[in-house]
Amino acid sequence: MLYFDAMNDISLRNINLSATLDAFLPPHVRDLLHLAAEIAARNNWRLYLVGGAVRDMLLGRTIGDLDLTVEGDAIGLADALATQIGGRVTHHVQFGTAMVEVRDPSSAAGLILDFVTAREERYPLPAALPEVHPATLQEDLLRRDFTMNALAIGLNTTDYGTLYDVCGGLHDLELRQLRILHARPYSSSMTGSRPISRASWRKRTNTRSPARSLRPLRKRSTTRPRSTIIGVFGRTPVVDAETR
Repeated sequence: MLYFDAMNDISLRNINLSATLDAFLPPHVRDLLHLAAEIAARNNWRLYLVGGAVRDMLLGRTIGDLDLTVEGDAIGLADALATQIGGRVTHHVQFGTAMVEVRDPSSAAGLILDFVTAREERYPLPAALPEVHPATLQEDLLRRDFTMNALAIGLNTTDYGTLYDVCGGLHDLELRQLRILHARPYSSSMTGSRPISRASWRKRTNTRSPARSLRPLRKRSTTRPRSTIIGVFGRTPVVDAETR
């Protein structure tokens, strides 16, 4: 069963990837992140690159939009950055998040920076919007869907390039193995999908089957789990006829 076991898994695995990060990010993106980190430092906040961007960097794939977690005020940081660079900012005050759209010389579509205040989420009812509370980076990572998405890289002067791995996500990424941290994200906010058979998964990805661990996706799903699967394996597993 591919579920994260907090009692037996790696509690914290820190590796410095500053050289990899600098080589992988385009110079203009790297400059934006340095500027954001400077603004954070002036306000005693801490900034981290998280989620899919970290996963894709470790897989050697192109990074698109960036997810950034802030131990502090994500909206305040986004506002300050947008003011300084002339970007457009959108707020979601209820969830402590903000999106900054900036011009990207390498893309006609521009670049989106998603700033999220490090948080815990509590779901009072199934399918209800979460109640959000400020939290530490580690608590924020542990609320995520898959272990390989619970990775962060420090962007601060004191920890620039440090990979934070609180639940063995790097190991799972090396094995191309999907493990669910908990079923809550799927039972709380997802809609419509079909089951994935073990035989199809092994045949098409040559890796461990996530059929058991993705069972909560049978009735509920969003594009986020699908994008993780495609991001790691390059395709969405096809359902065998006998499992439909």
